[in-house]
Amino acid sequence: MFWAAVWLSGGILLASWLPETSPWWWGLGCFSVWLLWASQRRQPCFFPESGLRLAAVCTVLGGAWCASLEQAAREAPDRVRVRLRTLPPDTSLRLTGQLADWPEPAVGRLSFDVDVATLQSTPSSVPVPARGRVRLVLPLTRPEHVHEWEQATLTPGDLLAVTATLSRRGRYANPGSYAVGDYLDWRGYDAQGQIITLTRLRPTASPAGSWLKKLRLHAIYQLQRDFDARTAGLLAGVVLGSERFLDATWADAFRQSGTFHLLVISGSHFALVAGLMAWILTRFGIHRWAVALAVLAAAWGYALLVGLDPPVWRAVVAVSIWQFVGLWYRRPHWLNILGACACVLLVTQPSNLFAASFQLTFGAVLALVGVAAPIHARLRAIGAWQPKRTSPYPPHAPRFIRRLAEALFWRPSAFQARMRGEPVTYRLEKSPWAARLERLGFGDWNLQTGLRWAFGLLLASTCVQIVLLPLNLFYFNRLTPGGGVATLVAELMMSVVLLSTLAYFALLVVFPPGAALVKWLVAGSVHGLVRVAEVGSRWGSWRVPHWEGWGLALYGGFALGCLLLVVALERWQPLVPPSGRRHEVAPVILGAALCVVFGWLSVAPPRAWRMPPAGWLRVTFLDVGQGDSILLEFPTGESILVDGGGQSDSRRPRPDGFREDHLDIGERVVARCLWARGIRRLDAVVATHPDTDHIGGLIPLVDSFEWGQVWHGPARLDDPVFRRLVQALDRRAIPRQAVGTGQRLQLGNVTLTFLWPPAGAVPTGANDDSVVLRVEYGRRTFLLTGDIEAAAERQLVAQPANLTCDVVKAPHHGSRSSSSVDFIRATQAAHVVFSVPRQSPFGHPHPEVVNRYAALLPRAAQWHTGRDGAVTFETNGDILRVATYAGRTGVW
Repeated sequence: MFWAAVWLSGGILLASWLPETSPWWWGLGCFSVWLLWASQRRQPCFFPESGLRLAAVCTVLGGAWCASLEQAAREAPDRVRVRLRTLPPDTSLRLTGQLADWPEPAVGRLSFDVDVATLQSTPSSVPVPARGRVRLVLPLTRPEHVHEWEQATLTPGDLLAVTATLSRRGRYANPGSYAVGDYLDWRGYDAQGQIITLTRLRPTASPAGSWLKKLRLHAIYQLQRDFDARTAGLLAGVVLGSERFLDATWADAFRQSGTFHLLVISGSHFALVAGLMAWILTRFGIHRWAVALAVLAAAWGYALLVGLDPPVWRAVVAVSIWQFVGLWYRRPHWLNILGACACVLLVTQPSNLFAASFQLTFGAVLALVGVAAPIHARLRAIGAWQPKRTSPYPPHAPRFIRRLAEALFWRPSAFQARMRGEPVTYRLEKSPWAARLERLGFGDWNLQTGLRWAFGLLLASTCVQIVLLPLNLFYFNRLTPGGGVATLVAELMMSVVLLSTLAYFALLVVFPPGAALVKWLVAGSVHGLVRVAEVGSRWGSWRVPHWEGWGLALYGGFALGCLLLVVALERWQPLVPPSGRRHEVAPVILGAALCVVFGWLSVAPPRAWRMPPAGWLRVTFLDVGQGDSILLEFPTGESILVDGGGQSDSRRPRPDGFREDHLDIGERVVARCLWARGIRRLDAVVATHPDTDHIGGLIPLVDSFEWGQVWHGPARLDDPVFRRLVQALDRRAIPRQAVGTGQRLQLGNVTLTFLWPPAGAVPTGANDDSVVLRVEYGRRTFLLTGDIEAAAERQLVAQPANLTCDVVKAPHHGSRSSSSVDFIRATQAAHVVFSVPRQSPFGHPHPEVVNRYAALLPRAAQWHTGRDGAVTFETNGDILRVATYAGRTGVW
């Protein structure tokens, strides 16, 4: 089954790489190969190897067939995702549909899953039939909104009329951005959006089984009543699968220690519940069929309670296959169980193959059962070897491996006790360390046993870290040397959290006074789990750029090397005399070589491979929503970042210390783009002025990149955002200096000139404190204006020669307080960049400003980061090229 899963994955990859093909062709090919196999298998000259080859081809074609069927179903003309392509982005739509589930609560909002029936783009248009599930968010920003919602009493199955904006793209579109559309497809949604109005058209009876989901919501509210906000939020995620109440500080600790995946329902939860239940029922002598049925009932009941999201579905399928295999008295081969689970999940939803959680889960399990377990078993066989009829010859392995295995697994006391009862005695030459370690302790509780357990944990941790190396780099840009150990310890603590919380809920039902006795255990285990994450985060982590595009082939080469090593480990039998054939050694050598070469290129990617073309300057205006962030990459190899965007609400803590775990623009948007460009070091950072939407995102970058120096305008240290930035810079001993008019810097043939503010200016806290930077290369010029307003513009216009440019960033995001007539005329720009979101909370860019640029610079191209995504200009000093993340290009 393992190889069936490999070939099935290959077919899904093949269908994704090739041009769109009708599912009927893939199905016809699969059926034809099956007919060929069926007609040839009874022939006398038919070899088993030929049958396996045909089976592999049939499985590959079957995988491609499943993938094409899934894609064809998604591209049906009446699907919501297809209807949205014919509409302008961010259009308010009126849709009707049934509420699919109970609304999901979160901090300050509610999430609705609606099965759409009709769509209406304008009030005067006719509703058109549509189908597909959408995820809608209803903000609850005021107490009266909460009260109105509580009075609505919506239930699953109700027919709703909703006015909302729907989209399939994420909030930010930059190099390195995550594919939000693919994530929605994997979760079963056609689109996501925000509710403007909500009306219940017709109430209906709740579907069967909805009481389980309602029970889950009551459990979440019970946790919020009985525990503090931080503890309740973590318990809601770990036990009930709702990660929407996580505290930002705790979540950051789990991310930095590489244990964040434990905060959501996963296979470890189901393995713990199923394993514990099977062990208890077996001890009572219950028949194995009854035990299996009870375990399956508990697993599926828990899955329905927390929701059949893809990770939960994956876990419950694994438990079910494990139970069914055990019913037939078969000793399970874990690689086959892994392959069977993969086959079921890939056949039912082929897009699982491209989901991060699917890859991480199966990669970790493959590392454990395909690498760590075989190594541990082979070492145990080597160390504990005694001459037997089945293994008369000493194991063949390098001397170092033999000595290590003997020190850990050879038990001299047991061997001597056996020899005293044998008529013929003999001695074996073993490592003397085995006897020394065994003597340090009491019976079986000795130092050798402790080292054996420690070695097993270290081996498992190391194998998981190595096998998941490409995935950790691509998805998280993080290497955590202690992440494997932290994960194993956190798994133990998480087991205590899960079991104590389940006991707490059970006591609330049957004996409420007893729940108070367990409450302290629940809270203590949660804080112990957090403590493990905090300690793990202090062990350090390295931030590493990731590869995209053709660079993904490097990760594929590393994965191929790991697969070859898994095959070699399966074939390695140290107690069988070696045959001396070279083909047994070839997979080891080739797999190790691939892992070393491609692993090194993954961990230390050469920056030169992703620099601008030789002699070219690259300027990228990043899409950071309501904010600014501009990346300058110089022909000489230096990189300068101007501002880093940031959240306008800045995750302010509540009186109880709770801060909601928001997406951090600096960490998740700006840093991700820098890593996609292969950047590890920022030679300089320009902080134009101390507004959150300009420098808030710089603070997390301090610990993620090497910084050369920081240039900033006038700013007061009592400003809270600027003070946090200064504290982070001082902690890393990064030099900073205030800049002013007339200061210049030469980087090769590129000249940077600071035009504003005046040298020695007193900080006022206004937008006119912004730094204005002029970048010149050959006959091409860029003008980066920060958030200056009309007063600063008037003084700059007094020297119009400094304002003439090819590309100007519209001051203050295109606000009507900036971009005066004289300033626009002085720039004579051919390109105007508005750094704004698709829907600015302040209405930026204001329509009159957009029209003013169009009237005064009629030949200038206008670029909006919210509409076009990241806007990248490249110039060799003469030619100017522009490309956007959305696909618009041009040459000037």
